[in-house]
Amino acid sequence: QWKGLKKSLEKSIHSGSEVLVSDLEKKFVNNVLVAHVMGDMKKLQSLSKKLSNDDRVILLFGTADELYVFGSAGRKTTVDIGSIVKEVCHVIGGTGGGSRFVAQGMGTYKHSVDEAMRHAETKLL
Repeated sequence: QWKGLKKSLEKSIHSGSEVLVSDLEKKFVNNVLVAHVMGDMKKLQSLSKKLSNDDRVILLFGTADELYVFGSAGRKTTVDIGSIVKEVCHVIGGTGGGSRFVAQGMGTYKHSVDEAMRHAETKLL
């Protein structure tokens, strides 16, 4: 009985994730996505992996117990996502960074997500 419930829950979560990926696909502007979703770092990494390619820049903000940031920049882009993540994490009262291609961070100012997203959009678009 528990196995059946677990499989049903996993199927539901996977289905919800596919709907979210489909919705996020529609929000790309010039191969750039800046978006806020409910979820932790693991969810942001999973979404980024499903959405990434060599021509895309992705910056995701996730709200859970903390405010998480994950970014990736395709190899054919000129964006240094590590510096962008570092800047937006400063706006949300935290720290972050990484390489030119992948970066992550977190912060505590959940009320500053919109400001951080606008900052990222001005840098990326």
